[in-house]
Amino acid sequence: MIIINISKFISEHLINKEVDVYCNPDSIFSGKAIGCADNVLTLLDKTATMTFINIPHIIAIWEKKREKGDKS
Repeated sequence: MIIINISKFISEHLINKEVDVYCNPDSIFSGKAIGCADNVLTLLDKTATMTFINIPHIIAIWEKKREKGDKS
């Protein structure tokens, strides 16, 4: 049940936004959230690399703050 709520939250609030995703100290990901389906979050980073994250492994996710001069 929690997984569904996280997936729904991501779909409704974080799609098309730059995010940081914390799974554990060795697994921290950054990028634009471009998709969320079938318990998988898809991120696109600045090098056009797509990262697929298993949603049950996500401990925390947050929207990145814009840096000064960032026009995106």
